[in-house]
Amino acid sequence: MNWRRATMCLALTGGAAAPAAACSPPPQRDAAGFFRDAVRSLPKNARGVMFAAPPGKTVRAGDFALTSDRAAHPLAVRVRALPAHEVRLEPVQGFQPGVRYTFRYLPAHGNWQFPDAMQVAIDDRVVTTTGQYALVLVPRAKRRMIVIPGGAACRQTVTAAVQEFTYSVPAALVPYAAGLDYAARADRVPIEAMGAALPVWTAGPQVYSALMAGEPTGAWYDRHNDAVVAPCNARVPLIRLRGVVRFPEVDSQVHPVRQQVIDLSRHVDGVCSPLEALVATLAERPFEPALRAVCGMQIAGAFSMPGGPLRAVTPDEWAFQLGFFYDHSPTCNLVGLAHVLQTGQFSADPAALDALGASLKQGLGYARPAEWDAAVHALHFLVFQLPPATQAATARRLLAPARPLLVAALAARHPQRPDDLARLIAWGGEQASTPAGPKQRW
Repeated sequence: MNWRRATMCLALTGGAAAPAAACSPPPQRDAAGFFRDAVRSLPKNARGVMFAAPPGKTVRAGDFALTSDRAAHPLAVRVRALPAHEVRLEPVQGFQPGVRYTFRYLPAHGNWQFPDAMQVAIDDRVVTTTGQYALVLVPRAKRRMIVIPGGAACRQTVTAAVQEFTYSVPAALVPYAAGLDYAARADRVPIEAMGAALPVWTAGPQVYSALMAGEPTGAWYDRHNDAVVAPCNARVPLIRLRGVVRFPEVDSQVHPVRQQVIDLSRHVDGVCSPLEALVATLAERPFEPALRAVCGMQIAGAFSMPGGPLRAVTPDEWAFQLGFFYDHSPTCNLVGLAHVLQTGQFSADPAALDALGASLKQGLGYARPAEWDAAVHALHFLVFQLPPATQAATARRLLAPARPLLVAALAARHPQRPDDLARLIAWGGEQASTPAGPKQRW
């Protein structure tokens, strides 16, 4: 099997767009170049570095330049052909410890997926790849907000059951663990067999790093520290996770890893709702980069593009976002707004709050049921995040314009979130006071 290609997928365009935006195919790039350029150091018994030849081309030693920080002249290199159009570039005289080598592809080439040069430093140690390898699961799966491919903007924000895992490797390879080549595969369960209507999911359980190669949230996972993800509101059968590990710079061995069985229908921490999933995701990572990565362009413009700080979002931009809800925009924007209000990064003057309240009324008025539910839940959360000194006044100005809509929703035969609605109605009243409640500390 071609383990490199098994773990590579199409790099997707970044950023979930506003409702009118469409997904544009990424530029076509050949899967060629130094595809393991993240390997920065090697033992002295390594044979060479890995290179993927361009499609339809046979590379030769003369296509490459090899230099080092100890030699005045280029060094001789040989090309060893391996399966799956991979080659290993090997110094004819071998590697020397304490030396840094630079490999460079010389001919002109088209748009490649990987770099045409790489550097590697050589350590003074010898390793073998024999030994015990294992998949190690994080003790409990959790519900989080992640990004998967799909939708009009090429990426979709979803709540998911997430089972993180890593690998244990032989002790001699621990210094190189981050740079080993890992490939994991989970049983593919047809989405229609999972007993739920899940329109954004086109497949069942998947390995996240391979699923999301090239995406911002891919930075949270790599092939060494990865996750199996599945819809959090579905009946997920037992998943069999299998893996292999190799160190192709050292030898040609592929080491299978004993499978692990994952049960995402039980023992999953967290709540399958957008708010709880997003708050839990933000609590375990740097707040603003995580919010930007998960929410993409569903959050106010100055923050998502070109990527300024959340405090740079103007009152007008917040008002624009609250005036039209779609997908996870109510959760993303109300959690973001709660953060800047709680931390004093938003100037909550009466005029700005009145404008936000008017926009919120508009957004709720047009919201579909799922977005209405998410907005009500996130508004309830937001009020509890407000600073105590201004909590009552701020909540009243935000909620008063939408109060008739909230009253009508509570009067329905089967209202959603009646407790949340009742509190929001009270907080939007003229004489309301807001009780102290649990605050999220980021």
